[in-house]
Amino acid sequence: MALGLTPLGPLVAIVTGWASWHPHWPARSILTMGVVAAPVIEEIVFRGGLQSLLARNQALRRARLGPISAANALASVVFAAGHVVLQDSAVIGLVFLPSLVLGWLYERTGRLGPVMGVHAVYNLAWLTLLCPG
Repeated sequence: MALGLTPLGPLVAIVTGWASWHPHWPARSILTMGVVAAPVIEEIVFRGGLQSLLARNQALRRARLGPISAANALASVVFAAGHVVLQDSAVIGLVFLPSLVLGWLYERTGRLGPVMGVHAVYNLAWLTLLCPG
């Protein structure tokens, strides 16, 4: 169910005018960075590293808002904040929700592979279908 929320980021971006529907094929270097390198590196750092470290804390592991653990929420805040440093501040909401979904998937599977795959598909959609407004 949570994976079904992932398309909300691009939809919100289009509705709010932050991005527009613009199918295109970006340069190979952009695709390599956005669809291969970024999902692998970011998921190792944020899910495999930070979220796992936070989940070792008993209180953060038990504290939940529905299916979302406090460890996931905190890691997602840091993940979104890192993207704001590199991009426009409007991107924070568009990164935070998918990050929660990725964190939930990591907690459900205990594996980084599926999380990296979903992250890669999400980035591919952004890079090939949308263009900042």
